[in-house]
Amino acid sequence: MDNFTPKKLTLEDVNYCLWRYFQESNFTFTQKIFEEESSILQSEQAKKNNAPEGELVSLIQKGLQYKEITEEYLRQQSNDSINEDQLSENQNEVNKWNLFDQQQVSILYGHTSEVNVCQWSPTENLLASGSGDSTARIWKILDTTDLDLKSREIQKPHVLQHLYSNEKVKDVTSLHWNHDGKYLATGSYDGRARIWTSTGEPKTTYSGHSGPIFSLKWNSTGEYLLSGSVDKTTIVWDINTGEIRQQFDFHNGPTLDVDWLDERTFASCGTDKIIQICQLDSSKPIKTFSGHLDEVNNVKWNDEGSLLASCSDDHTVKIWKMSEDSFLYSFEEHTKEVNSINWNRNGLLATGGFDFLIKVWDPNVMECVYTLDKHESPVYSIAFSPDGRYLASGSLDKLLHIWSVKDGRLLRTYQGKSGIFEVSWNKDGDKIAASFNDGTLAVIELRKGDLEVLNN
Repeated sequence: MDNFTPKKLTLEDVNYCLWRYFQESNFTFTQKIFEEESSILQSEQAKKNNAPEGELVSLIQKGLQYKEITEEYLRQQSNDSINEDQLSENQNEVNKWNLFDQQQVSILYGHTSEVNVCQWSPTENLLASGSGDSTARIWKILDTTDLDLKSREIQKPHVLQHLYSNEKVKDVTSLHWNHDGKYLATGSYDGRARIWTSTGEPKTTYSGHSGPIFSLKWNSTGEYLLSGSVDKTTIVWDINTGEIRQQFDFHNGPTLDVDWLDERTFASCGTDKIIQICQLDSSKPIKTFSGHLDEVNNVKWNDEGSLLASCSDDHTVKIWKMSEDSFLYSFEEHTKEVNSINWNRNGLLATGGFDFLIKVWDPNVMECVYTLDKHESPVYSIAFSPDGRYLASGSLDKLLHIWSVKDGRLLRTYQGKSGIFEVSWNKDGDKIAASFNDGTLAVIELRKGDLEVLNN
């Protein structure tokens, strides 16, 4: 360790220690992604190769020891170990919000690691979840009129195992129901896409990617499944034959998101800052959009398919149209990375970012309608209600907020126990699910008129 640890750590030193940690832990896919994005193998530290095994853990332990000593010193210098006034002020701020009655909330237990994704079936109250514990789960959620709350919480879900006996943990990174709710598709860090029945029975496993799958989507007919991977490719799978219909290799970096325009045409984006529009049976992209200055995290078409929205680490959201070669508009009011976007049925666009803000835009007039600023940590997920009247948001601050699209007011709040990774409305708009970092999910049941009274 003496021949490595410098007096002052640089970003390159930290990156190298991270890379060594991934290597030592045999996190092959994570190591590969990190190599791609950090170019660490070209660094001076990589050339020296002089960091001993376990250096990252050693540095963290020393940092924690220093932090503990510093905090103890500060405590001794103050009569008040905690700023009670500030804590009281923060709690009062939470109490001012209209919190949900706990009787409306069901907590779903079972996952043993963070729950990365969740999504309701489009046809019934089945909730799918995907976790870092190498499983997806399908939960049957009954109304409180059908079963009392306590019994509902302990119902056992269908557990969808993604590990073979000799494999290490493989996160479930993405999932998507087909149009009629008959099948659920899941994507995993092992590079495989899997299809399951709504009762949790495995139907098909697709092996074609050489890296983790970060996104996958059914087309509107359920004939094809589209997946995007760290291996820089997208694959369209033919559900009827179980074979690759076509593989597209047009990105120069990991593919981060995909979205269908129609039954044969889709958009993809990635770390190469580019958006590709591809079509089945075409040997090259039918359109390439460039304009972002950093990796593009998400792409999403509006309901009519006339506009494509993209969000990026360059702090911007851009609107594109197939008839134009450049973006129609660039929204630049976020001050940090933007990682979530969603359209409502009326054509409004919501965006969430690492600046703790949610912004609602009207592309018709190319301006921000509302800025929603009640979160205190990065916003990871936003979702409009089916009727487009409400917006749910989930953040690492443990809070799920429901906002009025009519006037931007905060209507209801649920306070969880850990960070929220995803929020999702059911088909009727009377239930909201949230997935948490602590391995749980929360299902909030809206009572009749719950939001309408507040929204008048």
